[in-house]
Amino acid sequence: ACLRRDDDDDVGGGGENDDALAASAEEEEEEEGFVCGDCGGELDRSKEWFDAMTEDVEHETRLHFCVTRVCARWRARASKRRRGEVRRAVLLLQSVVRAYRLRQRYKKRQRLLLRPLQIVLLRGIDLAVADWNNQKADPYIILTVLDEKGKQIWRCDGEPVYNTTNPVFNQTFLVPGCAGTHKMVITVVDRDEMRDQLMGQCFMDLTMKIGPRLELWERGCHFRLALDELRYMPKTTSASDVALDSGAVDLTSIKPQGEIVLSIRPADKARTMCGYLKRAPIDEGALKAGVATKQQVPSTRQIKYWCVLADHLLHFFKAYGSSTKPILVVELAERTLALRGNCIKLYEECSKKSVSLYCPNKSECDKWKMTFKSSFEAYSLPKPSVKSRKRSTLISGRRL
Repeated sequence: ACLRRDDDDDVGGGGENDDALAASAEEEEEEEGFVCGDCGGELDRSKEWFDAMTEDVEHETRLHFCVTRVCARWRARASKRRRGEVRRAVLLLQSVVRAYRLRQRYKKRQRLLLRPLQIVLLRGIDLAVADWNNQKADPYIILTVLDEKGKQIWRCDGEPVYNTTNPVFNQTFLVPGCAGTHKMVITVVDRDEMRDQLMGQCFMDLTMKIGPRLELWERGCHFRLALDELRYMPKTTSASDVALDSGAVDLTSIKPQGEIVLSIRPADKARTMCGYLKRAPIDEGALKAGVATKQQVPSTRQIKYWCVLADHLLHFFKAYGSSTKPILVVELAERTLALRGNCIKLYEECSKKSVSLYCPNKSECDKWKMTFKSSFEAYSLPKPSVKSRKRSTLISGRRL
């Protein structure tokens, strides 16, 4: 019993000791687990500091990310705006260059466009003395037109004005076709019984006269050209023309002086045109004899003539640059115009004769039709039948 009591005491006493040992071990574990051996501080304070620092870093990182994103958007938007401005500037520059090229092309087309030109020689001022007997002169004008290569295209000879050094010509010349790249040469010659004498020559470039500024010259403009030495020898186009290179004209006896006053009047663009038209052959012998031409030539046989429509008159020339004297002039007054396809017919109501014209160039057919229409007075007609496929337009002429 004593042994059992002692064992129980030992067991009971041992349990208390075990509890004490466990408590001391837990305290030691707590001291060892919550104490930082490196920095000497407590783990709770280190954890709070770490959490605070982590929150600050996350905030800064988030803020930096937002700032970076905003900057990237701003850069992208700014670069897009710059690209748009550059694109608009390039488009504006391209439109300016395109407009300039179109303008230059239009000016070139206007300069190369052939159109009739009306030149009025008004008077001469203080010309040189050719006749020493009466201290006067008998001047007349030779007007020639040269192309851009210096080749003579047209020649017009004027009538002389006798016994004066200040002649009043008032002579009108119709140049059948002139472009802005051509040059006009005016040669003044003294008419003499024995031998004509050269009094001077002057040039005028038509580039700025009938080229891009055609609209500004509708009323015409006066020019005063000073006479100078001979620089171009006019060529003859017919047997009646005076040949300066054949020795019939004295070229060195008179010193040039004085001026020539002339006026250039571009014809109305709406009612004036020049170009090639086809028609039946013209019998020049019958025209010279005063016999009316017979319409017995078949329509399949056609000859191309250079035609000029101006001042309600239709002039026929053999070819472009042949001679300024037309072989036939048709008056459009008291006539009726019929347009059918590329055919232009002029009916004369009195004699019941017609002149059929055909446009060899399809691109100019509409221009000829519009020019003829503007030269005539239109009137209403009954509607054509449904069966007729080709539409015909009749226009009556008006006497000026």
